[in-house]
Amino acid sequence: PKGFSWSANYAYTDSEVTRNENNPALVGKQLVHVPEHMYNLSLDWVWEAWHVTATNYYQSKRYTRADNLDTNTGVPGSTDSFNLTDSKVSYGLSDAYRVSLGVTNVFDEEYRQFYLSPGRAWLLELYARY
Repeated sequence: PKGFSWSANYAYTDSEVTRNENNPALVGKQLVHVPEHMYNLSLDWVWEAWHVTATNYYQSKRYTRADNLDTNTGVPGSTDSFNLTDSKVSYGLSDAYRVSLGVTNVFDEEYRQFYLSPGRAWLLELYARY
């Protein structure tokens, strides 16, 4: 109603080493680089020439060591969980032109995916279709 729409999805990944003849101690450990929980929530609003969108997404910690002993967070080399929000406002100047302003990582969340995240970023876009 009133130009609003939304979407949501969630993924639970129960990954586990079930057999490792070279290193049986790894059996039962979570697979590396596979987050256990992920979700996305998106809200869109369209009215006349305006289009506003906001998206929130989450990813749980991923292990980078097969033995799952890399439990530290917030340090170089860690892969932290993160919860980010992005937003974008667009205005259609005509059928062929649109201008947009977007912000990624709106709340400037700090997290590591091995390296420190880049933080908040702004985008100014002019879209032309010809």
